[in-house]
Amino acid sequence: MSMKSNACANARWLVLAGLLATSGTAMAEVCTTNTGLPTTFVMTLPETITINPDLGDGKVLADISGTLVLQAPTETRCPGLSGEVPNKYMLSSGAYLGENTYESGIPGVGIRFYFNGVAFPLENRFVFPQKDTNSWPGRLQLVKTGPISQSGSLAGLQGGAYLTSNGNHQWRVFAFKGATNVDAGRPTCTVATPLVPVPMGSARLKEFNGIGTTVGERGFSIAVDCGGGRPQISTAVYGVLMDQSDPANRSTQLSLTPGSTAVGVGLQVLHGGTLLSYGGNAGEPAADARWFAGRTHNGRFEIPLMARYVQTRAEITPGSANAKATFVLSYE
Repeated sequence: MSMKSNACANARWLVLAGLLATSGTAMAEVCTTNTGLPTTFVMTLPETITINPDLGDGKVLADISGTLVLQAPTETRCPGLSGEVPNKYMLSSGAYLGENTYESGIPGVGIRFYFNGVAFPLENRFVFPQKDTNSWPGRLQLVKTGPISQSGSLAGLQGGAYLTSNGNHQWRVFAFKGATNVDAGRPTCTVATPLVPVPMGSARLKEFNGIGTTVGERGFSIAVDCGGGRPQISTAVYGVLMDQSDPANRSTQLSLTPGSTAVGVGLQVLHGGTLLSYGGNAGEPAADARWFAGRTHNGRFEIPLMARYVQTRAEITPGSANAKATFVLSYE
């Protein structure tokens, strides 16, 4: 029996950033400005934000204060509007999750944004024309909303003030700049033992007592080397086992190779005493066949496994019994 391992590591960095470009087109029907553009504020974010992905849901992962810098003194006129006009301030780059939190584009990480100390979404009223000549305090929080498996970036983050009674026309823009990587600090791993032979030895017929009988347990392990993470942060290792002789196999019995001469026996693989099932292929492993191998920090991580023979028919024909399986490992 031989075992081959493939690794599917998550990228540690996803770098993408940019400054929101704006135009006055969206305001043309309701409001105009002396600059021809909406009133625009820009907050600069740090190049990298380091978080602890192992905190509990709802916890603040990062808290960044800065200044929403007015790009140019702007006067906004809305000739068709009179009195106090209702406005709503919100982020527009991600769905609203409730509790003043928006999606960030990074799974498990939400965003809260504060304008002059008040969290989005917020509602107020303005009388136009409105003159903007000052910059304002800004504050951005990253909040854990679920499992965080990888680092990412705050690409395309943006928000604004909208006239809620007039088709949500945007008259203020809040933009963010900076190559903002969100570093979860998880290690990335590679397989150290891509080919693992498992000598099963011989089994005698009298050791089998009927279908389902198991014989000849043999221990083995798969090793992965992990690095690049912060010392206190671990990564979760998952595995999927696939039958090389029968890719459609979804059972817990590994098929014998075509060259095997034994009949009525198969092999099983266990992890931590749990019988593993087979599923999918290297490019698309079956989710229901996925199993948790453990957590690891930087360094070598050994995944202990066990193989054994299993009787599959009422009668066994003696002969050679070889099998091949592929392990696909993923890291989160």
